[in-house]
Amino acid sequence: MAGEEEPRLIRWPLCIYKVQSDGGLHFVEGMQTFDEARERVRELGEVWAGEYVIEDSETRKRIFVNTKNERPN
Repeated sequence: MAGEEEPRLIRWPLCIYKVQSDGGLHFVEGMQTFDEARERVRELGEVWAGEYVIEDSETRKRIFVNTKNERPN
């Protein structure tokens, strides 16, 4: 209809993905800062252990985080 705005895609600076057993990536959540993303991966790892990827959506650089081997202090 005339005058209606098109829906906009949200672009998160950082995206968190869970690595699936077949090597595919499952989008989990978008975050604003690396510190927020790192903390969120720690939280997720407590209930859904495994390998995660934090990806910078601008540069496409990826950091892999394995939560299977982390033990509480």
